[in-house]
Amino acid sequence: MFSPQNENSVHAFSLVELLIVIAIIAVLAAVAVPAVSRAIEHGHKATCLGNMRTLSAGLLQYTADNNNMFPGWGWAYNDPSYAKPPDRATPPPPFKPREPSHGDVRCGLLMRGGYVTSESAFVCPAKRDIKALGYTPWGYTGRYAGCTYALNGEAGASLRRNVNDANIDFPLAALRTPPAGTVMLIEESGKNSWQYDNDIVRFGYHNPDSIDSLGTTFHADVGNVVFFDGSARSMTWKEWRANAYDGGKERARQFFGGLDGFPW
Repeated sequence: MFSPQNENSVHAFSLVELLIVIAIIAVLAAVAVPAVSRAIEHGHKATCLGNMRTLSAGLLQYTADNNNMFPGWGWAYNDPSYAKPPDRATPPPPFKPREPSHGDVRCGLLMRGGYVTSESAFVCPAKRDIKALGYTPWGYTGRYAGCTYALNGEAGASLRRNVNDANIDFPLAALRTPPAGTVMLIEESGKNSWQYDNDIVRFGYHNPDSIDSLGTTFHADVGNVVFFDGSARSMTWKEWRANAYDGGKERARQFFGGLDGFPW
């Protein structure tokens, strides 16, 4: 005969039951962690696209306010040592910089002119902490990046009458390729350095694996691109290569609005 259990008795888990619970928790964690990580990456991608739309709108408004001249050097920050045109050497408004002034986006054309009002628009959230990522941006020694986006310099450079002229500003109406398919800004890979040459990238017809190019390893395996009509989209590395190199020189020239060594 069995005696009834005491109402206050406690059932202890056996070792097998505990192992089963631990195994279930481990399986759930293995499924959840990548999903959460992916969701964060997609969030970074969306914020990054928003940043780039803000910057492109600022660039186009600056252009409209300055005789339709699209800017080159100094769009993101100012380096008086080789400002082109010379008026880019105008000292920025007084402020106490946290870093050398030429590496601070507050002294660039967009923020100095009020076309962009937030420093955060210049940095992809996935790349904010540059020291953790192991990069040393040109002209910037702090922990956080000043700008992680680069302006396509090929369009302006290819329209120069004198190839030795360092000024790559150009009348937007002179763009030789359809604005909707011509790259204005890219999210940099950081392979060489961020803020390279005042955030201007000259691609040329080179294998993009070996140069600072579109960054596709920071969020959801895509990088963001803005075109001269102000539209923005994400691209895989395969898509980028197809336009920038694998599709041939003419396709690359159409994509960048010109090509180093193959001017109009």
